[in-house]
Amino acid sequence: MRRSHLVLNIALIVSVVVLGAVSANRYLIHHTDPDGSSIPSRLMPGVRLDLKDVDWSKNHRTLVLALSNNCHFCSESAGFYQKLLKEINSSPELHAMAIFSEPLTAAQRYLTDVKVSVDDVRQAPLVKLGLDGTPTLLLIDDAGKITQLWFGRLSPYQEDQVISQVRAVLAGKIVTPGSDETNNEIGVDEVKSKIKSGQKLTILDVRTREEYARSHEEWSKNIPSDEIEVRAPNELSLDDFIVTSCRCSNASRSMLARDILVAHGFKKVAVLREP
Repeated sequence: MRRSHLVLNIALIVSVVVLGAVSANRYLIHHTDPDGSSIPSRLMPGVRLDLKDVDWSKNHRTLVLALSNNCHFCSESAGFYQKLLKEINSSPELHAMAIFSEPLTAAQRYLTDVKVSVDDVRQAPLVKLGLDGTPTLLLIDDAGKITQLWFGRLSPYQEDQVISQVRAVLAGKIVTPGSDETNNEIGVDEVKSKIKSGQKLTILDVRTREEYARSHEEWSKNIPSDEIEVRAPNELSLDDFIVTSCRCSNASRSMLARDILVAHGFKKVAVLREP
């Protein structure tokens, strides 16, 4: 009897683990590739988006929507995408493109279902492009380089920021990475130098509590990215220079945290450039 209970318990545990893995795979694009091919480790402003069979020079700027059929945040953002694409309205200054890992027929059916109209829909393995999550919005210049990047479901402030960038492009203004203090990156050596010189500086680790507990820098402060909006105004000083860190391949969580902080009035924010 005890043996049968043990076998049953093991079977239940295995089932839960498998189910959890399947569920996670439905909503996350992991930064690994089963065929062992190389994957870009960082996708950020200034980096070229290596999408095959695309001539970026044909358009002044291209707005890329990286989406997935199985991404509930993509579906929840459909209203914003409708508004965003209406702003573009077939302008010669800005071209809209959607890319999916799923087959084109499934991607186009999904876009129809959520009432998001994009004429240029491409199929590409997002993880091979360096995209480890959806939705992601990218503003691309005529050389194929990313000038702006927004990851995840956006806050109202971030949505306004995207609209502002789109309107700037439509007005013929050039958008360049790093043109704003809050878009800057900072290296580890520079951080250490600032700390030694006595400058007020906060290293904000935006990973989950569990990730932070496993390993972290002793001088860092942990506020998970999904808690920043509530905790930052009470726990961080507007006078400090804040450096966001996520120890992730493309700094996506760090950039999202930076945007949330800026929305709450923090003026001196940079993303840690991690190896």
